[in-house]
Order: sequence, then structure tokens, then C-alpha cells
Amino acid sequence: MKAFLQVLLVTLLAGAALGAGQAAAPAGRTVKGTFVSEQRLRTKGDTSEREVVVYLREKVPGKHAAPATPVQVKQERLMFKPHVLAVQVGSQVEFDNADSVVHNVFSGDACCAVDLDMPATSKKTIRLEKPGVAAVICRLHPDMSMFLVTLENPYFTTIALEKQEAADGTATYRADYEIRGVPPGDYVLTFWNKKLEPVEHELHVPADADARFDVLVAAKP
Repeated sequence: MKAFLQVLLVTLLAGAALGAGQAAAPAGRTVKGTFVSEQRLRTKGDTSEREVVVYLREKVPGKHAAPATPVQVKQERLMFKPHVLAVQVGSQVEFDNADSVVHNVFSGDACCAVDLDMPATSKKTIRLEKPGVAAVICRLHPDMSMFLVTLENPYFTTIALEKQEAADGTATYRADYEIRGVPPGDYVLTFWNKKLEPVEHELHVPADADARFDVLVAAKP
């Protein structure tokens, strides 16, 4: 009986520590690796080409509940923040005009067509019901731009590539990626970037181990 109570106490303390410090890890495996581009990218500035959305496409599409909490995009200092936003189908996106001037949110792309007038300090929410990529601008300030990447499942992540120069002067652009909570099965791993052409890779996620796949975007001949 004493041993049982000791085990129970340790379990309760461990659970309390987890709740106070971090969320429990999602079910499923982790897919991770390093993304490397040999092609030149602009990595400086608020509208750079450094963001990459790495995602998995299911061979057998499943049903996935949409996130309950809206994702926020700020219009601030005549910029959209973030410049690239990846969300799951069914997600709500709240646009928050934090500037003291009137803005607009416009896209004519089929997946995410929108045309919102945004008075100063206003907030408006849309729901994205179709997968696809949308270029979004403010029609009043056309230099303001962002991209919405709407995906069919929650197995994705957004990374920011960093330039690394070799001793011979050549440069690559790289970052590590990690997608958690992936059920075992067969997938296609691919990515979106506003400059790089996507490459697809077959990937099997086993039930008893995480999966690793390094992505290389080769230099153009």
C-alpha cells in the first residue's frame, strides 16, 4: 500500500509539473529534417523570400477538425505581419488593423477570395474553406502584401531560411524543420515558397519511430 501511494504521488507531481511548464506532446510521430536551397534567395526585409511552408499531403485523406482559435494577421506600419501564414482548411483568420489609417484586405485567388475594408484600429475575421495559396494585398497601399497558404491537414510547419556561405564563396540557404503529431502512414512531403519550385518526395512514417527526410533544392543549371 505504501509503495502504491508513493507511485501515485510521483505521478501526480509529474503531471503538475508538465501542466505548469509545457503542453503534452501531440500523439503520433515526428517528421524532421534539414531544408537546403542551393538557389539564391532574398533573406532580408519584411517581404523576403526566406519563409518556406513544409507540409505533408496524405495518401489517404483523413478528416481533421478545424482549429477553434482564430489566427491573427496584423496590419501594422503599412505591412502585413506575418508575411507568410500557413493554416488548416476551416481555420479562421482575424485581420487586425493596428494602424491609424484605413486599410484593405484583398485577394482574387479562388481558394481565399476576400475584399474587406479595414477602418483604423478595426478587426475582421474570415474563414478559409478551400485549400490553396492566395496572394493578399491592401488595395489602398499595394506595396502591402502577404501570402495565405491553406492546407488540408495540420501536418505542416513554417521555417525561415538563413544564408550560409562556404569558404569558396558559394552560398546555401537552410533551416531545420519539424512536424509533430503525424500518424503512421504514407505521405508526400513537399513545400511552398514564393520563389522556389516545389519538389515532392514519397515518405513513410513508421509506427515505432520518427521519420527524417532532408530536402535539397538544387541549383539551376
